[in-house]
Amino acid sequence: NVTVRNNRSIGASIWWVRNLTFRNCSFDDNGNKGIRLSFVREGVMENCTVNRNNRIGRRFDTFLHGTGGLDFTGQNFVFRGCTFNDNFARGFRSDYGLEDVLFEDCEVARNAGQGGVFHEIEFGPAVWRHSRIID
Repeated sequence: NVTVRNNRSIGASIWWVRNLTFRNCSFDDNGNKGIRLSFVREGVMENCTVNRNNRIGRRFDTFLHGTGGLDFTGQNFVFRGCTFNDNFARGFRSDYGLEDVLFEDCEVARNAGQGGVFHEIEFGPAVWRHSRIID
């Protein structure tokens, strides 16, 4: 139960961890992306919001590789019941190393940029189950 809100920069940045758990957290209304999880192995993010981020950073790389919501690189991770909505750039972005990731009952909607979800290089599988992606 963590709330990170109204930062002038990124809401949170977590690198090189195992067994990470976020439940009922919000990373909303931050100046740059809501949260960055990099090289995370095993974990779960449940019932979290990553909404209305990248309000200040929007002029930097918004439409090419920019992320407003969650920037993720990791393995064996589950996103369940999360929202990535109304961010100024993509709602969810993964770059090199997305492997064995499940998105279940999630929503990615009304994000600016070239679509709500961007998977650049992944080893898979990345499964979206019972989720909504609305551009």
